[in-house]
Amino acid sequence: MAKKLVFLIVIVAVAALFLAYGQDITGLITGQPSQPSGQPADQPAGNETDAGNLTGETSVYEIRTFLKDYASSHDAGSGTGSSPGTDTGSSDFSSITYSCLQLQDALVSAGIETDIVLGSIETAKNTEPNEILPENFTMLNRAWLMLMAGPTGRLAVETDGFRIMDEDSSPLYYEGYSFSDPADFREYLSLLDDYESAAADAEGMQAELNQCFAELGIMIDEYNRLYGGRPMTDKSAEEQAMVFERRGRCNAISELLGRELQSLSYQRLSTTNHLAASAAMLV
Repeated sequence: MAKKLVFLIVIVAVAALFLAYGQDITGLITGQPSQPSGQPADQPAGNETDAGNLTGETSVYEIRTFLKDYASSHDAGSGTGSSPGTDTGSSDFSSITYSCLQLQDALVSAGIETDIVLGSIETAKNTEPNEILPENFTMLNRAWLMLMAGPTGRLAVETDGFRIMDEDSSPLYYEGYSFSDPADFREYLSLLDDYESAAADAEGMQAELNQCFAELGIMIDEYNRLYGGRPMTDKSAEEQAMVFERRGRCNAISELLGRELQSLSYQRLSTTNHLAASAAMLV
């Protein structure tokens, strides 16, 4: 009878503790640590999330919370913003890179080591990671962020919707070139802008030269048809002068194009060298 009375007293005492403090006593009985009420499963107990300060060990839950709070004050639908300054040749790409710089600044200020990654999410599935060499930088048509956090030590974040991209389902987000210094990334964008501007000028000049030579060919054919093998007259001399004038114009365009192609080659080399020296290849 005494043993039953003692057991009853113990049960009553434990129940009283539970009612007084509202704690989950499962862990006390089973020997397993309990999860505080209302605490998400992937957030460590006793470590409440402050979306403005993520210093220390940062969980995926904390990052998701930060991104959610960040998205509430930014355009989460397209991951774009009004981007002043550099035009990289594509308004979409320019907006994406601008969003990356903004979000990287916010994350670094919150204590999260964050790099900006250049890559391609449209690369064929059988493409080797190292196939996009620095000199093929024009294939790097997308930018996102790589956070040094999470269970694997890195998390890719897409600025389109501020989403965490899983490495198993989105492996291309874990390949590319990673910039740790935003100044180096801005310099790359500036060099890319110069290269694309020179490429556009060269392309336009090449089209103009092609048109000039096409017209010159027509003029020569017409001159030969009308005046070939015949004595020179005032009319044929006038037509011949027009042919020579057109040929001189074509030659002038050709010389300009040659200089433009030299400039383009220099811009390409500068962009390639900067990418190779300032960014780390992710594999």
